[in-house]
Amino acid sequence: MVNNGKSNVGIKLNKNRLNDGNNRRKISVKIRGLFYVFGVILIILLAFVVYSKATSKFRYDKFDDVVEINYGDKYSLKAPIVCYGSRISCGEVKATIKGKVDTRVIGEKTIEFIYKYKKKRLILKQKIIVKDLEAPKIVLNDEKIKVCPNGKVLKLDISVNDNLDGDITGKSKASLQGKELIVEVQDGSGNKSSKRFVVEPNDDEKPVVTINGKKEMSIVKGLDYVDQGANVKDNCDDQITIEKIGEVDVNTVGAYKVTYSATDSSGNSSSVERIINVKEREDGDKVVYLTFDDGPGASTQALLDVLDKYNVKATFFVTNQFPNYQHLIGEEAKRGHAIAVHSLTHKWNIYDSVDAYMSDFNAMNDIIEQQTGKRTKLFRFPGGSSNTIYCGHNKTAVQDIISAMNESGNVYFDWNLDSKDAGGAKNTAQVVKNVTSNMRNNSVVLQHDIKKFSVEAVEEIIKYGLNNGFTFKALDESSPAPHHGIHVCK
Repeated sequence: MVNNGKSNVGIKLNKNRLNDGNNRRKISVKIRGLFYVFGVILIILLAFVVYSKATSKFRYDKFDDVVEINYGDKYSLKAPIVCYGSRISCGEVKATIKGKVDTRVIGEKTIEFIYKYKKKRLILKQKIIVKDLEAPKIVLNDEKIKVCPNGKVLKLDISVNDNLDGDITGKSKASLQGKELIVEVQDGSGNKSSKRFVVEPNDDEKPVVTINGKKEMSIVKGLDYVDQGANVKDNCDDQITIEKIGEVDVNTVGAYKVTYSATDSSGNSSSVERIINVKEREDGDKVVYLTFDDGPGASTQALLDVLDKYNVKATFFVTNQFPNYQHLIGEEAKRGHAIAVHSLTHKWNIYDSVDAYMSDFNAMNDIIEQQTGKRTKLFRFPGGSSNTIYCGHNKTAVQDIISAMNESGNVYFDWNLDSKDAGGAKNTAQVVKNVTSNMRNNSVVLQHDIKKFSVEAVEEIIKYGLNNGFTFKALDESSPAPHHGIHVCK
């Protein structure tokens, strides 16, 4: 009994020793496992640290490096978001902004965003472009719009304003498409606007026909009649043809009617009439004296032919400036015109003394006598009696010459109607206007037959005079003699 008990106790002790050994081995395995895990974690942490340091840099998402801003708009600069670090860990870095933007100034501005992290530095640039991006605004001020069938706008009260250009109403253009009036405008920056208005195109207004010249006029039988025509204006049509109905027989006395009519594209018509009275030639009580200085010259023959055509007599204040035409002095006298002395050479030294003037006067009169068979007592001072040039030669020359001439029975003539062909008038039309608009009874007209454009005006001057009751005569010793008044030298 006793022995069996000992044996059981020994067996139990052996079992316990065995279990303890197994437990110690298990614990050792666990400890080694933990060390392994901690080692791996440590390696990973070390690798992460190394990786982070190796890949650290400034990082940022893509941003707009060019930004367009409308002129005048409010704008606040926004820096791109930037961090410094790796993909796994990155700390935000604040920016310093260099530059500013004024949206009231058109143009480009480069802004710099500067980032600093320790000794590292990053600069991002953004180009800001301020430009006009806003279209003009079209405003209708009056609802009443009037448009012609051809698209011409008669009434359209609009205002067009632009943020940059201001009032650009004058740049707007309107076009008609059916019953829609389209208004378009473009500002200086190329921005366009348009607006459509519903309209009813209409034209019920007649053209306005206006006669050029007088509605009733008279011409002398046998004189040329040049129709002055008429003008027409229309609210819608810019170009309208005027139809002329009626003719004038200048060789038959009577009253003639000429009608001018016009019709616009909408069928509206209007007309006006002119009455032309062709009458017999009568000598009126208003006299005009045509006088010509400085010739004869290259245009004198043509002048003589025009005077003959209308049986008009004139006065020639002649010189010998152009000896090749000296023979025309005789021709002038043969055709019934008056011959007078202007000077031999038209040189100002004739005012050196009375003797110098008389010597020149007599030399020219000798030529006149050779050409016409007689001398003349009519003369005109070069420059007129009121000339100031003589003062540089002899301060009393003109007064002394007049006294001497009066004693010898000679008569001088100035003028009271200047054609201004020697200064001021540059063409035929101006000469005609200067003479005809100032023609009065006893007008002594100054022209120069060495001026071709002035000679070419004579026919129109004569026709005007004859048609308005003037008679043309040549000067003689009893004719009214206009005098300017002698300039007193200082």
